[in-house]
This record gives sequence, structure tokens and C-alpha cells, in this order.
Amino acid sequence: MQNTPQQTTYNDEIDLFELFETIWKGKWLITAITCCFIILAGLYAFTAKEQWTATAQVSVPEPSRLDSYLAIEESYHRYAMLSADTTFDTQKALEEAFTIFRSSLFATDTKLEAISNTEYYQTLSQSLDDETARLRLLNNMVANSLSASAATTNNHFLYNVKFSAETSNNAYEVLVEAINHINNEALELLAERQENRIKNRVFTLETQALKLKNSTEHNRKNKTLELQQALQAARAAGITEYAGVSPVIGSNSIINLQSTDTPLSQSTDMLFLLGANYLQAQLDALSNSPIIYPANYYEIQRNTESLQALLDQEIDGQMFFYTSTPKLPLVKDKPRKALILVLGALLGGVIGTFVVLLRSAIRNRRLKNQAS
Repeated sequence: MQNTPQQTTYNDEIDLFELFETIWKGKWLITAITCCFIILAGLYAFTAKEQWTATAQVSVPEPSRLDSYLAIEESYHRYAMLSADTTFDTQKALEEAFTIFRSSLFATDTKLEAISNTEYYQTLSQSLDDETARLRLLNNMVANSLSASAATTNNHFLYNVKFSAETSNNAYEVLVEAINHINNEALELLAERQENRIKNRVFTLETQALKLKNSTEHNRKNKTLELQQALQAARAAGITEYAGVSPVIGSNSIINLQSTDTPLSQSTDMLFLLGANYLQAQLDALSNSPIIYPANYYEIQRNTESLQALLDQEIDGQMFFYTSTPKLPLVKDKPRKALILVLGALLGGVIGTFVVLLRSAIRNRRLKNQAS
């Protein structure tokens, strides 16, 4: 009973030595299989297409990058006659511009157009005769090669932009071309939105001016009609001169007839007492003098003309700022040749060892069956 554990340990050592002996006997087979896997891994590593990725980081532009846009925005706030609490904020305007650029950066149609205009895509697509294959290539490049992502979780104004290509130069050049194209598309969208905002404000101001104009002209017509009626009444009553009887119309018995703000309706019934001569003179003066509109009307006209002049100005510049400019990538993403060869050798060694042990187990089982 005391010798049983020793015997078990002895048998285990014998089995372990037999295992190593089996592997050692099959070392040439293991080596051959490992070499085959190394060769296959090498073939893949040295023939697979390389992938290089160029990266850039963009953020909210500096004021000098969009000086033309900011100048128009500042003028817009000066002439638009907005509410007193609406002031021009440079930083906010820049952030709004970058938001438009960011939206274009993620817009699929914009990215498709940006990539399709690059020399890199045009070179690759020349070898494809089928239009469907070209579209498949373009969609694949947009979906897998060009990407944008937030640099940090809580910062909505800092983004990384990447492009992957088969060579380092292609990755760098396409990234620069794509960002510039997206910037131009975003500039057009920014200019369009600014133009629409200016046109809408011009329309609003023109509507206000038209209301003032119509109101003033309506008051002018009412004044003329009231004087004509009073003149007829004075002639009918035979009153040619002011009789000196003050009409009972309150403290303001004689009102400035030239003023557009005078409420003539308060004294219409008593105007004939001023006499036909006086009323005729007032009527002639009113008929021959130009209409004087309120001061606000002329201010609106000047501001409207200033706003319309802004529509002729063009916007250019850069809707982003490079916090990290695109650079030629120095290390390729794939294939990693050394890693592939090491993994090939390890996989070949494991499979080779498994084959040797499997062959040995099958052989031992056959011998055992023959012996029984």
C-alpha cells in the first residue's frame, strides 16, 4: 500500500518522457510543417496590400481664417435693426461656421464627391471597366478609408480626420484634398445660409418701410380730404377770412396741418371757421409740398440698401483650424510582416506538434489492438 503513490509518480514521469520522446522523434515533421506555415505567412506578408493612414485634427477656426464672413456678419448685425439684446458674438459665429463644416465632414454625399475628385481614386478606377465596380470602389473608400471622429468625448469642436491608402503619399495627398473639398462645400453652404438670412431680413425691413409709407400717404390723403371738405363748408357759409372765433376743440385749437402726426379728426368739424382763404392756402401748400415720411422710414431704407450691398460680397477662407496638420505617415498599419511571420511560426509549430502526437496515438492504438 505504501508503494502505490511512488509507482504512480513513476508512471507519470515515464508518460511525460514518452511524450517528449514522441515529439523529438517527429521533430523533422514539426519543422517541415512550421516551415510551410512560415512560407505561407511570408507570402501573405510580402504580397498583401499595404495600408497607410494619414491623420489630421481640426477645430474651430481662428477669426483670421474667416475674416470675410465675420465682416459680413458684423455688418448684418449693424444694419438689420435687430432687438437691443441681440449682439454680434465673434466666437459664436465661428462655432456656427465650424458646425456646418462638421456636418459636411460626416455627410456621405459630400465625402463621395470629395473622394471621386481625387487623382488617387481616378487612377484606381481607370482599371475598372464596369461602372458598378467603380461605384463599389468609391463607396468602399468612403466607408472604410475616410473617417472622422470626435477627439474627446465632451468636446464637440475637436475632431480627428483620417484617410487610409496603399502608400504613404497617397494617404497624405487624398486626406488634404478631401478636407479642402469639404471645406469648399461647407463654405458654399455657409454663404447660402447667410445670404438667405440677409434676404429674409431685407424683406422684413422692406415690409416695415412699406407699412410706414402707406400709413403716411393715407394720412396725407385724409388731410387733403378734410381740408377740401372744410373749404366747401367755409364757402357755403360765406366765411372767407378767419373770424377770430376760437373753435371749441380743447387746448389745441389750431393744429399744425403739415404734421403727419396731427389728429385732424379732433378739429374737422370746426376747420371751416378758419376761412376759405386760409383753408385754400393750407390746401395748396399741402398739395404742392412733398410727402415727409417718418424718420424711421428713411432709416429703414438706408439699412435695407446697406444689407443688399452685403449680398454682393463673397465669402472665402477656411472653416476650421488645424490643431494637427496632415503629415506623411511613417509607420504602415498593415501588413505587420514580423508579427505575421512569428504568428505563422507559432501556428506551424502547434499544428506540427499536434500532427505528430496524433500520428503517435493512432499508431499506439493499432499496436494495442493487434496485441490484444
